[in-house]
Amino acid sequence: MKNNITIDCLNSEEWENSCKDLSGFSFFSSLAWLKYTGEVFNLENIFLKINFNEKVIFISIQQKEGVGFSNFIGYGGFITDLFLTQGDISDVLKTVEEKFNISLRRVKCFPFLDIEILKKYSQSTSFVDLSIFDGTFNLEKLNKHTRYILKKKSSFQIKIEQVLPNNINDVYKIYQETTKRVGSAYVTPMELFQKLSCDKNTLFISASIEGVVRAASVFFYDETTMYYWWNMSDTLGKKHYLNYYLVEFALREAVVKKLLHFDMGSSHSESVRLFKKNWGANLKTFYLLEENAH
Repeated sequence: MKNNITIDCLNSEEWENSCKDLSGFSFFSSLAWLKYTGEVFNLENIFLKINFNEKVIFISIQQKEGVGFSNFIGYGGFITDLFLTQGDISDVLKTVEEKFNISLRRVKCFPFLDIEILKKYSQSTSFVDLSIFDGTFNLEKLNKHTRYILKKKSSFQIKIEQVLPNNINDVYKIYQETTKRVGSAYVTPMELFQKLSCDKNTLFISASIEGVVRAASVFFYDETTMYYWWNMSDTLGKKHYLNYYLVEFALREAVVKKLLHFDMGSSHSESVRLFKKNWGANLKTFYLLEENAH
């Protein structure tokens, strides 16, 4: 039953000041990310503080024409240090829908939230616990197959480097080639790449062979976690395992920054899941409500 639920709308400054230190807050809850995606996809951002049953939780909603997302891309959902039951979740979401006259099509919660997850809302992502490196990146902490590939880099003229904003077009060309090769129905707009290329918590990393960019990856990070987001390569980049060298670069950065986790994302195939397992990733469950979000 939806008893004693009250909702307060927060401004952007109140949003981060109120919930940035609570469980569930991530890079995707930041004002920067919500601003970028709001502008690119023409979404209105709504920041909410919800009181119910002596509990306080926060949630950001991105909405357009009566359809809501939390968030449109990436994690969103509830931000709280308190345990939430499925009853709590259902009551709060229904109240939000009624108050703002929207239909929530997507709610994706951060994996470390203390939350009851029914089987139909249960999804998993691959997480590397960075404590295995004990503060210093060491290849010997990785499995034999991964070490072998990483040690082969010196055999080729391969260069791994961070991409500057004025070179982002080279990355986007590789991204377009990748989406075409795999038959992706969704293509991220160039505008989002451009905005993220100037973001202080985003890493665009490229891999070149003989001076030509053949692969690239995009990583985000916050105070605890590095997120492996987009990965792209042409056929030559795929042949030479350039994605391994990109992940190695990001892992080293994560260890230097003293982050706790490396989130490699959900896997659409067994081969992708095994690639992540090769880096020591284990599955971590998260809550996902999704109804034709895209």
